[in-house]
Amino acid sequence: MSTVQEQLKESVDALMKLDPSEIEIELGRRLEATKKDLVASPTLSAAALVIPPMDSTQLAAAPVWLKELGQKFLVKLNRQMYSLVCDERDEDNAKIRAVVGSGAQQLALVMAGVLVASFGLLPGVATAVAVIVSKRLVKAGHEALCEQWKKSA
Repeated sequence: MSTVQEQLKESVDALMKLDPSEIEIELGRRLEATKKDLVASPTLSAAALVIPPMDSTQLAAAPVWLKELGQKFLVKLNRQMYSLVCDERDEDNAKIRAVVGSGAQQLALVMAGVLVASFGLLPGVATAVAVIVSKRLVKAGHEALCEQWKKSA
């Protein structure tokens, strides 16, 4: 049996293979599954630590509203995520800054753990959010991303 950290890593690794637009669709799918689970199921599927994402072909065929759902969720989390990633006064910011130079995968793994522990997000949702943000952060550079993010927040 694997540890929680190993399971989070497995989930992050699977999502890292997708581009951010596909991950937004996957996030929407996970949010919609959670909504359905709350109504009809005794367990939440997005609470699982390892959720294999749909493949690129399935994601390309997904309804547009799934991507819009993922994007709306990210907009709602925007201020808290900015604080986590960019505000040195945030108590969890030091954890993120410590791994910024370690690459998107390691950053997403740490961020997913923080999102579960501090934000109370379900692991399936947290890993999708963490991978999207970490890919953007590594691509843009930490300081540049924070400057741009601050202007848009």
